[in-house]
Amino acid sequence: MVQLTGALSFQNGDVNPIDLVRDIARVAGGPAYAYYAPFTVRDAATARALREQPEVAQAFRQLPLITKAVAGVGFWGPGDSTLYDAADERDRQALRRLGVCADISGVFLTADGEPVKTDLAERMIGIDAEQMRAIPEVIVIAFGTAKATAVHAGIRSGLISGVVTHTALARALLNVT
Repeated sequence: MVQLTGALSFQNGDVNPIDLVRDIARVAGGPAYAYYAPFTVRDAATARALREQPEVAQAFRQLPLITKAVAGVGFWGPGDSTLYDAADERDRQALRRLGVCADISGVFLTADGEPVKTDLAERMIGIDAEQMRAIPEVIVIAFGTAKATAVHAGIRSGLISGVVTHTALARALLNVT
């Protein structure tokens, strides 16, 4: 099990990626490549330094070996993306201007499914679009009909190969043009 992104801090005590990676690795009987690092930091230099930390670097060295990944999908709006909710208003506006409508593990996408390079992405600890594209099977988990456009962008991007969702979102996806 390999942690693909740093962690966001939540006041409500939700499970973080570190706990999830370790718990699944324990059940599966394999190694866990987890690290303590935030998902976003103030500047690109700090992000580069964190990526060089031994635990982070060790996890990122595993990326070419990953055959399956599970990720969430965020619709770039309040309450529908943990990254949006964690970002400051300047970053939110900048990504809107670039046409971002979705995020998948920190990979930002336009409605057409095109990955977007952003200043925020340079300040993140996580995989990029090319690294995600190299994973043979990426399954996303999405909930809420508001995320139909975001899931559709993920499908159009070619980055994801499967979606786990509920009936209402599946029906909404059929109506996205």
